[in-house]
Amino acid sequence: MLCFLVLETVVPSACQNPASVAGITVSMYVKIDRTPALFDAGSIVEIQDFFSGEVIAACGKIDCGMSASKVIVTVSPSGTENIDGGYEIGIEINILLPDNGYTMLVKRSSRLTKSNIEARLLHDLLLPGFGLLAYSDTYRMDEDRTAVCGDSILHPSEVCDDGNTDDGDGCTGICTLEDGYMCFGAWRDPLNPLSRGKMTSWDTDVFLVSTLTILPADEVCLGHDIDVQDSQIFDPEQWQHKYQNLIFPNTLLPLPPAGYFGKRFCTQTFPAPDMYEFNDSCVPELSVS
Repeated sequence: MLCFLVLETVVPSACQNPASVAGITVSMYVKIDRTPALFDAGSIVEIQDFFSGEVIAACGKIDCGMSASKVIVTVSPSGTENIDGGYEIGIEINILLPDNGYTMLVKRSSRLTKSNIEARLLHDLLLPGFGLLAYSDTYRMDEDRTAVCGDSILHPSEVCDDGNTDDGDGCTGICTLEDGYMCFGAWRDPLNPLSRGKMTSWDTDVFLVSTLTILPADEVCLGHDIDVQDSQIFDPEQWQHKYQNLIFPNTLLPLPPAGYFGKRFCTQTFPAPDMYEFNDSCVPELSVS
């Protein structure tokens, strides 16, 4: 059973699956403002369907084995301070992944981040009255698996694994990244571009404004996520004036932090200012279209 929380806490580690397998545990504590007449078994199914759908979307082409029945929902009546009744709901989702490397792929989708879930709950008409009170996610690596470089399975001791032990393709024969390459979605310190970086995540707030967040997770990737590192630094101060916040015209949009990124990552995910584009580079250039 899911451990209940007080409002200012996060889910304690004792409540999470300790198994040494690759995967993700997402735990949430929410409040739903509904009277008993509006909250029934069908509401539980709504919740399970909503969150299982978010997990499936986050996993993409990866088979996470997710179904609505695997979304654990624990319900208790709320305190009497809510004149309309209401419910406190614990939600726990344990996602098993086939390999360590897929944890960052799921994280990169941003579908399961706190800010995205808050935004989706706010705008999803199927779940009115929801409020996210506490959230935590734990990304697990399978540390019991023996490291074998070149088997397309990431071990905690490996930075990359592209399925071979050849040099010259971005990932060395000892599963470290070669100079000039980095992981898709990684950020590297502008003062030390050759050092191992950190992974990032695009998070969207309730106003649908996206912000790139540097995660504590070290840079790691499988072969299909090895990216060519841009030799030019992305410096937001040089481009901030080119962006306009259409929601709040007197404020500036949050741009990615200064640093080195992969060319493909910038081209595919960075929002370009008006009349500019990211074209195989992390420095926007005037659009020719």
